[in-house]
Amino acid sequence: CCMRIETSFFYLGIILMPFIGSIDFAKKIFYPLGSGLFLFVLMGSFLWILQRQHVEFPSRQVLFFIALFVFFYFISGVVNFFSMLQFVWQGVLGIERFWLSTGLWIMELIFLLYIYNIYLSGRNIRKRISLFLLISFFLSSACGGIELASILGNNFATDILFGIDSLYRGDLLRQPFRVQSFASEPSQYSVYLTVVFPLLLFKLIRSKHFLFYALSLVLLFILLFATYSRTGYFIVLMELFGLYFFFRKEFQWKKTCSFLLFLLISGGAFMEIFGDAIGGGEQIIQIFATLLSGDDALTNMSNISRFGATMAAFGIFQDHILFGVGYDQFAFYAANYYPSWSYMSIEIVDWSTNYTGRAAWPPAFNYYVRLLAELGIFGALAWIVLLWSMWRAGWKTLNEGIEYDYLKVYLVMFLGQAATLFNTSDISITNIWVGAVLLAEVRKLQQEKLNYRANVTQQGYDE
Repeated sequence: CCMRIETSFFYLGIILMPFIGSIDFAKKIFYPLGSGLFLFVLMGSFLWILQRQHVEFPSRQVLFFIALFVFFYFISGVVNFFSMLQFVWQGVLGIERFWLSTGLWIMELIFLLYIYNIYLSGRNIRKRISLFLLISFFLSSACGGIELASILGNNFATDILFGIDSLYRGDLLRQPFRVQSFASEPSQYSVYLTVVFPLLLFKLIRSKHFLFYALSLVLLFILLFATYSRTGYFIVLMELFGLYFFFRKEFQWKKTCSFLLFLLISGGAFMEIFGDAIGGGEQIIQIFATLLSGDDALTNMSNISRFGATMAAFGIFQDHILFGVGYDQFAFYAANYYPSWSYMSIEIVDWSTNYTGRAAWPPAFNYYVRLLAELGIFGALAWIVLLWSMWRAGWKTLNEGIEYDYLKVYLVMFLGQAATLFNTSDISITNIWVGAVLLAEVRKLQQEKLNYRANVTQQGYDE
């Protein structure tokens, strides 16, 4: 019974994956609980720990690099222990932030093992994960469709959206003219879409239900377009190249051209209906121009705050090269490192002002640079090598002649999640989920290969 319940929480977490940082009543207890996947994985992990007698672990190489990362994590804490006891930002002690983050990391390592073991023990786990990811996508796209209707000025849709929001969002407001579905902001929803995209494109390639998955992909592109998230655009483009590389032999140009034509027609119809309401193609051009044009970038406050925070993190690293300043200590040093030009952003001004009660903790906006600042060169390298070892485990399995399709899909998902860390300052439960599923799929394929060889050997003996 417990096993069925803990597995049910695993699947419920997948269905509620689009709820990212927006479940208000849970977020008030502990901020990460505001994500649906985090909430249900936490409950599932608790039941799993209570009744677990045997635990499966990832490969020794992956475990070694996890241990290496943890080692430098605590070394940075020891080196900066007395500083963390003294520094205060927004009424919070540095040591408090360090131990809070340590507790969160312990939880996330438990989550990794929980997801890994549920995957290994599940029956038809690949198809079930695909099913529940699709359910989560259509659930979120229904909310996104209501948002689009509301943007067009449909009062009935606005009332429905208000009713949905009142169930879980609290005072968290939606951004006007941008689709964010159940997530707390559009960019977070776009990152969720990058998890679903590889699966949908794989299904389009492999499945006989071409029209269904073609329509699903068109819907995904429309929703992604309406998020106006550069992160989502770039990651989907990168994943597209990754999928083409892995499935280049399976690509059918007739199917591909049919889909592209279908997408063009659908996209044209969408722009005809929604173009004026949400800004149209010019808005997309302006979004990319903020990255490609120096003049435009200087007038985009979002870019200024992100670049300024990243430069501050890099400046901290230059002064603390070996062991950094301690994990989650960026905010205690950042005000002395923000470039002067970044103060044209009101966010930088806000983050550099030390007062109690502000909701948002100053972020670094690039997890890799943040690790350089907080853990130093050794800790950051340990993290990068850990990601490399997880990728290598999947790549090596493919090179051994195991050509199972879902491994390729998970590798592309993992590539996308690794890329999101260039534009976010924290590890999310979605990152953990994708990494655990990739490692479990590698282990499952290796077990299936061994079982197949044992059966062949046994049949030879019987004959």
